[in-house]
Amino acid sequence: MIKSIQGKVLFTLVLFFVCIVLFVADMATGPADMGVLKILQIVFHRHGEGNERIIVMGIRIPVALMAVVVGASLSLAGCLLQTMLNNPMASPYSLGISSAAGFGAAITIVFSFGLSFVDKDIAIALNALLCSLAASGVVYALSSWKQASPEAFILIGIAVLFTFQSLLSAVEYYASPEDLQGITFWLFGSLSKATYPKIAIISSMFLVSFCFVMRNAWVLTAIRLGEARAEALGINLKYFRLKIFFVVSMLTSVAVCFVGIIGFIGIIAPHISRLIIGEDHRILLPNSAFLGAIILLLSSIISKVILPGAVFPIGIVTAVAGIPMFLFIILFNRKTRLWH
Repeated sequence: MIKSIQGKVLFTLVLFFVCIVLFVADMATGPADMGVLKILQIVFHRHGEGNERIIVMGIRIPVALMAVVVGASLSLAGCLLQTMLNNPMASPYSLGISSAAGFGAAITIVFSFGLSFVDKDIAIALNALLCSLAASGVVYALSSWKQASPEAFILIGIAVLFTFQSLLSAVEYYASPEDLQGITFWLFGSLSKATYPKIAIISSMFLVSFCFVMRNAWVLTAIRLGEARAEALGINLKYFRLKIFFVVSMLTSVAVCFVGIIGFIGIIAPHISRLIIGEDHRILLPNSAFLGAIILLLSSIISKVILPGAVFPIGIVTAVAGIPMFLFIILFNRKTRLWH
């Protein structure tokens, strides 16, 4: 773990530099053979043929930007949950928010729910958003009803996760082969439908949430010292937990509703950041966001090179990368809970 504040700031700058490098690498990766120099010439000097500019400006830059904002959003949400629940297993996925979004997308694809009012992609996003917010509300309501402990909070989230997965399976049972293919593609997670308006929506939500949590970084750090100490400092934990849970719900819902289910980012990135940086949330929060963006950018690059000429589902890539880290958290702890 880095001890000095100078070392932590330097590490943050290194992550920022790595994020830029991977952003450019992601833009240069894909079926169309264009190197980094060609990409930079098209972006900054407006060189290149019409088709090349369309590929770079209309496809590759939106995909890379989407990887950054979605990775940062999911990682920030995971960091906040892990802090509030004092549990390294806490993440938007483990609370059932992502599976609820999958159910919302599925009912739109199969039953055309909401398609009479808006375009199909918008309807999928809206229903995924509404279902994920509903799942968040259910988790918080059940945990508040009996004043659930952090451990019970996670268990309630897992129960909600399995509930929506069961409902999703029921919808898949009634789906036609064409609809089932659409559901499967959405559940795998994909950045291929990234557009600038979608990026703007996710970015706006991330920036508002990030500014809020950075203003309250000292409160989050105090909570890691123990709830009793935090309350002694005058922190209303119940009210603050409600605000943080709302921020987490919005970050996750808005990100997932546009790209599908992308798991493990909310567990891996915050956990690694915490091991390196420690509990100072002034540095931990931006580091978690940068590392989440880096992991998703790297996953995006891998998804393009696994099958030449095609894009492998990015959700599978993040799952394969996340499973070893998930097992590491479980197996190499002195207790089931990593932190004391």
